[in-house]
Amino acid sequence: MNMPASKNVLLIVVDQWRGAMLPKLGADYLKLPNIDRLCAEGVTFRNHFTQAVPCGPARASLLTGQYMMNHRAVQNTIPLASRFTNLAHELRRGGYDPALVGYTTTTPDPRQTAPNDPRFFVLGDIMEGFHPVGAFENRDAYFGWVASQGFELPKTREDIWLPKGAPGAGATGRPAVIPKELSDTAWFTERGLDYLRGRGDKPWFLHLGYYRPHPPFIAPEPYNSLYRPEDMPKPVRAASPAEEGRQNALLDYYVRNIKQASFFQDGQALGSDMSEAEVAQMRATYCGLMSEIDDHLGRVFDYLKETGQWDNTLIVFTCDHGEQGGDHHLLGKIGYFDESYRIPMVIRDPRAEANGTRGTIVDRFTETIDTMPTLLEWMGLPVPRQCDGRSLLPFCEGRCRPTGVPRSITSSTSATSITASLNRRWACRWTNARWPSCRTINSSTCTSLHCRRSCSISRRTPASSSIALPTRPMPRRSPTMPARCWTGGSAMPSGRSPATAPRRRGWRCAPPERALSSAA
Repeated sequence: MNMPASKNVLLIVVDQWRGAMLPKLGADYLKLPNIDRLCAEGVTFRNHFTQAVPCGPARASLLTGQYMMNHRAVQNTIPLASRFTNLAHELRRGGYDPALVGYTTTTPDPRQTAPNDPRFFVLGDIMEGFHPVGAFENRDAYFGWVASQGFELPKTREDIWLPKGAPGAGATGRPAVIPKELSDTAWFTERGLDYLRGRGDKPWFLHLGYYRPHPPFIAPEPYNSLYRPEDMPKPVRAASPAEEGRQNALLDYYVRNIKQASFFQDGQALGSDMSEAEVAQMRATYCGLMSEIDDHLGRVFDYLKETGQWDNTLIVFTCDHGEQGGDHHLLGKIGYFDESYRIPMVIRDPRAEANGTRGTIVDRFTETIDTMPTLLEWMGLPVPRQCDGRSLLPFCEGRCRPTGVPRSITSSTSATSITASLNRRWACRWTNARWPSCRTINSSTCTSLHCRRSCSISRRTPASSSIALPTRPMPRRSPTMPARCWTGGSAMPSGRSPATAPRRRGWRCAPPERALSSAA
């Protein structure tokens, strides 16, 4: 049954998936045939980084296109101000009804709702603008579905993620109590397929979220035994937790306080107490959870092909943040290491313009804030001014070339996140770079302290300076700054706020070309 062509988008967002753990990027021990097929037909980004950890601030950056210093939702449960637009709102302006399976871990603006709103008493809820068709925020819908399939839920419903048999104590090769047919990964996939079947020939946008390979680290049969612990890469860590902690006080605190109970339903002791054998078993289970997702994505991909929608659907596969997985004696998304901040990014653009880049790998540094501009540009919709990122479509179209211009990562710090540059040197773009993208005539016309500082830095830095030019526009304090700070004196488009007004082509420096390397 073939359906008429329409412009569809499938945004796949997994949780806690390390960026380097793709067969395309050298992790050939992984069995991910469907994701590998996606890489073969799209572009894979080797050095793609999240803006922040944990889930809430990372997804706020993903879905608003903003650095954490701008959206300011710096931790789970911190509200996201309603003055910001987001991907869902922009899609609605374009005539789409953005559906969501999964979660966004968003706490609402307290100025827009009552103090006793239940969303303030959990980690977060669905971001405004999305149409939930399979929400996982409080897990009620999932556990209700499990019960409706005839499975008897234990008194503590999360105990479905305990291993079969006698209680254990952390990493185990035993399968979960819950069978694969009733796993959360199966539930997300069923909700997504139900939605797609119901859309018929109408254009659609689907955020298809998965909880895995997020902990608890236990997999249903047969995924629990799909990988052998002895085949897993060895952990990268100091000889002892104490030696690891000597790097700095914050890391020492994490090493001495992160507990296994947050990662295994029956976990005990500290994460840093795990032996190499335990880490290897945990990693084998982690990989099994990845393969389970891959199998279910194969079902979704097959449906798109069977219905004639594969060749008119943009597919993006990405994540919120990574996972330490025992490296540096740490568990979770924590510290300042690549394991926590480097995430997967694969874009399969079905257009003919992308045929020349299929199967290639981009080595240059890209960020999760680039996701929203990429999706909007592909759909022919304006990118709002608030977005700090920019579209990655030039990589898909083969329009990027090497320039030798380095690109630094913004140093974002919260209670749990400090982000380092790719070359392991700290990079703070507030002080170490010129900002040629400010469009004000002189600093006296700009009332924003941030913008005035940037203007003065730009003027007093000699043209011959050895300081590297940044490849991003000036970071902005907030979309409420004066109009001339955004457009060089231009007035705001009628009826639109600075945050949501379409970005004009001339408001910032033309994006420099970036390197595109071919796959081997």
